[in-house]
Amino acid sequence: MSDYQIKDLTHLFRENAHSENAVRMAQYMKGHFPFFGIKSTLRRELQREWWRGQSIQSEPELQSIISVLWKLDEREYQYVGLDLGKRNKKYFTPASIPFIQKWVTTKSWWDTVGAIASHFAGVVFFDYPETATIMDELMDGGFRGCSSFTVLDYDYDVLQRFPKVRSSCTSIIIPTFRSDSTSLHRVV
Repeated sequence: MSDYQIKDLTHLFRENAHSENAVRMAQYMKGHFPFFGIKSTLRRELQREWWRGQSIQSEPELQSIISVLWKLDEREYQYVGLDLGKRNKKYFTPASIPFIQKWVTTKSWWDTVGAIASHFAGVVFFDYPETATIMDELMDGGFRGCSSFTVLDYDYDVLQRFPKVRSSCTSIIIPTFRSDSTSLHRVV
């Protein structure tokens, strides 16, 4: 990602910054992160405008873009990184695990960990069953919160691959979606 592209995004964010919102958003996050004060609907419009005509072609490119965004101060940048990762999660592979682990442990807070766990780590663990041992190692290394979020998006059969994930949760509640309703189902 070029400096020019980041400057374009920064320009859009600065043009649309809202100082009162920024203060409230920072307070809501207990002062952990500064904000431009851009609410999510407008931020997504701005990031679509910024990203128009561009695409990601590879895992290294996706990792590079998210890494650059993750290093920037204002929280909206990390939200852009999350959205790009969600949209391009097909590129995440077992080789992505060290990067995913870094994103979970850097600037981590409830607003990013769940999305990273479900859309980044969860995709790798689901698509590559051989990563079950890696998930277990991550559990031993304090990745428990991430794995607990991950289980929320996958069914019981998939969870059978991850014994430490299952055993770390006193109960796992899995969303089940039916055409007529949405309900939660306790499986353990």
